[in-house]
Amino acid sequence: MCTDCEILENNNEIIVQGEPTEVAIVNYGLKLGQNKDKLYNQMPRINEIPFDSNRKMMTTIHKIDTGYRVITKGAPDVLLDKCKNVDKRENSKTKSRNGK
Repeated sequence: MCTDCEILENNNEIIVQGEPTEVAIVNYGLKLGQNKDKLYNQMPRINEIPFDSNRKMMTTIHKIDTGYRVITKGAPDVLLDKCKNVDKRENSKTKSRNGK
């Protein structure tokens, strides 16, 4: 959802065009059965904060039902520093101040 890629169809082949990292994200979503364009129909993007080399992340804001969903992607070290919880698939735990 937090990408500016285009999904094109050519002779029943899906082609994703855009920045390499974003293409990888969209292709992985497609592999999981999630189509960015269909998701945008359900959750339209209403605003964004573009990637910035100082901020090291991009954020998109989407309208859902009666609220909003904010999606951010970026440098792992920057994102993890902003996280209160870390989900490790089978369990979730609260980070301590030293990140453990």
